[in-house]
Amino acid sequence: MKKAFDTVEHHICVYINTLADRINSLECGVHIDDFRLSLLLYADDIALIAPDKESLQRMLNVVTEWCAELKLSVNIGKTKFVHFRPQSFLRSDFTFRCSGKNIDYIDSYKYLGVWMDEHLTFVKHAKELTKAASRALGALITKTQFMGGMTFKVYNKL
Repeated sequence: MKKAFDTVEHHICVYINTLADRINSLECGVHIDDFRLSLLLYADDIALIAPDKESLQRMLNVVTEWCAELKLSVNIGKTKFVHFRPQSFLRSDFTFRCSGKNIDYIDSYKYLGVWMDEHLTFVKHAKELTKAASRALGALITKTQFMGGMTFKVYNKL
């Protein structure tokens, strides 16, 4: 398995750090104790985190300007937003834009292998793990068939 940084051009990571500096200078992230979190970076992926719609749109404007300066483009097909909120709150109907294009709303998001839904219940994550485990068990059963199958005791332990 290739590691993320093995497939990313390293000079792009330097440029992404300049984008992070610009976004952080807006001072509009979510406060967690004495820390302000405004973005998550992993290789060439960026997740923006904002406390309100205005702050998120300001961040997106910075991304648009930064991309224009470097003659880069945002893959709008991969650019989505999730409004994390309690179930009692209505989802934002604000239309976010980046590079002149509307950003689609999604109700769940997979980040670094963890599915997060808009209400942070992790129900989707549990379902996806269950499906993956079921597929793995099915593959294991298939592979052991030529050896006479697995005993009931082994099956139950799995």
